[in-house]
Amino acid sequence: MRRLIIALLTISLFVALPMMGTGGTSAHADYEHGCDPLNPECWVGGGEDPDPAPQPEPGPITDPVGSADECLYNGEPITCERAGGYWSNADQCYWLPVATEQDPPEGEKASEGGWYTCAPPMCFIGNGNYLDGCGDPQWLAAPPAGITISPYQAAAAVAARLSISPIEIGMAPRVNPEFGHRRTHVGVPVWMWVANPGPTTFDGYSVSDSEGGLAVTGSVKVSSLEWDMGDGSVIVCGTKGQSYEAGFGWAESPDCGHMYQQTSQSQAGDRYTISATSRWQFQWEAGGQTGTIDLDTQSSESLEVNEMQTVNVSPNG
Repeated sequence: MRRLIIALLTISLFVALPMMGTGGTSAHADYEHGCDPLNPECWVGGGEDPDPAPQPEPGPITDPVGSADECLYNGEPITCERAGGYWSNADQCYWLPVATEQDPPEGEKASEGGWYTCAPPMCFIGNGNYLDGCGDPQWLAAPPAGITISPYQAAAAVAARLSISPIEIGMAPRVNPEFGHRRTHVGVPVWMWVANPGPTTFDGYSVSDSEGGLAVTGSVKVSSLEWDMGDGSVIVCGTKGQSYEAGFGWAESPDCGHMYQQTSQSQAGDRYTISATSRWQFQWEAGGQTGTIDLDTQSSESLEVNEMQTVNVSPNG
């Protein structure tokens, strides 16, 4: 009996020894305390991942230079689109627009290109979000494969459909019911203002839109009003102007006014044509990039300007 027990113990020890080796490693030791570059879901520990994330299915073809069937990274399938970026088989990275305050390179136009980065898979963390600053910004004259529009082009498309309108001109002198038009005299103060201030005429509003798959946000408002008075004078007003009231008398406008020194007799129809140009600014953000697009609206009015008449009366009446 003792010999049988010794034999059994010897067999058990022989079987257990390989499992107790001090130098053994798991099949996934290369990924211990790290990430699989094809599946950037991080986990810590040796051996098999206790809850492995499913490998993403290959996406649609986005790189005409790459494989005819799928997007490949080192010969293995990879998701074609991630965090607004599109995979390039030729460059082995995701091309995506990036946030930068850099101006276009010398000789390049913002309306014709944009800043992008070629981000490898490790630039995308856990939930697939892009790790800001991973990869160097590069200027491309045209969007890379998969991206149909640059951030500037998206902003320009949104700007083209913004709801902005010319102002309704407020002015003293007002329209004289007897003559059917405005009339004043040389040396008399003229007041100008916005008669219909609101979000779409002067005050501005916030913008949230999209174009070509890019979200575009920002704000649009009037930065200044330029009044071309028709006599060669251009008055730039940074406000909507103070409206005139009867109690002001012959006072000059505190923020937006003019005084004619010549009559309008030399002008067509004996009228000066006054144009009010609203200088709008659309400050936008799209694809991590920012910029400003200038827009104009214009309205006009006519004004007759005559000499001030004096009457001499003799002391005898």
